[in-house]
Amino acid sequence: MINLKLYLFLSSETPHSQLYVKNIKVVLEKKVGDQYEIQCINLLDHVELCEEKGVFVTPTLERVDRDPPVRVIADLSSVENAAAALRLLLNNHK
Repeated sequence: MINLKLYLFLSSETPHSQLYVKNIKVVLEKKVGDQYEIQCINLLDHVELCEEKGVFVTPTLERVDRDPPVRVIADLSSVENAAAALRLLLNNHK
């Protein structure tokens, strides 16, 4: 059963965005094991969805398994930064 569902909004597929995903996964696997799902959404490929959600800055990480969803705009270039962003998402809406 998936306990945590996240969207990661990115501006393109680059080595930086691959690093963001890797860092997020490192933290999540320590925190929740394999009980998460992360979907990467390319801002340029999904303009209408991003406009609808009000996402105009990347990287944006959104927890969508809560109502209302919780969103963090963060520097995800290190495991420590990803951990800080995820703490905000995991501690919000208990």
